[in-house]
Amino acid sequence: MKKTLLVITLAFLAFAAESQDITTMDKFVGTWRWVSGTDTVLIVLQRQNTFIKPGINLQALVGWHKYVQNGQTVQSSLQYVGRDESVEHTDITTDLKTTMVGNAKNTTTIWFTTFWDLTLHSSCFLTLSLLPGSTTQASWKLSSSGVKITNSGGYTVKPVSILPKRLTLTKI
Repeated sequence: MKKTLLVITLAFLAFAAESQDITTMDKFVGTWRWVSGTDTVLIVLQRQNTFIKPGINLQALVGWHKYVQNGQTVQSSLQYVGRDESVEHTDITTDLKTTMVGNAKNTTTIWFTTFWDLTLHSSCFLTLSLLPGSTTQASWKLSSSGVKITNSGGYTVKPVSILPKRLTLTKI
């Protein structure tokens, strides 16, 4: 009886945690924009099932972005909005179509373990956090994902991204 109660309790806790993650992710679904003069960052976020390995899928927040600098589009994956992330290539030496993949870190923050910079052809981390008391503004913070192993066995520190490192997005 105790084992049955333990299994039911653990299943309930796992369901409650997943429900909280989905509720958090849903707060971020939509289109977000930052504008400063002639520079713009636009992101589109959707909740999708992502493929982990055969038989295991996970709900995640996926997205696409466009970066305009000095009035010129520098990079954009918006032509792929809606693409099923689970069909992405596992080889990250090619440009990813879905440039953002993340999950809820807490009730107001999404942590993207992948933010693909289309210019540098590299990945970094992105954190989006709702501003206190807001559901339409979020802070954006890009950070390095560490080192890149070279073909010769050495390593180099990855550049973060050519996009702004910190900004505030508004949901449109």
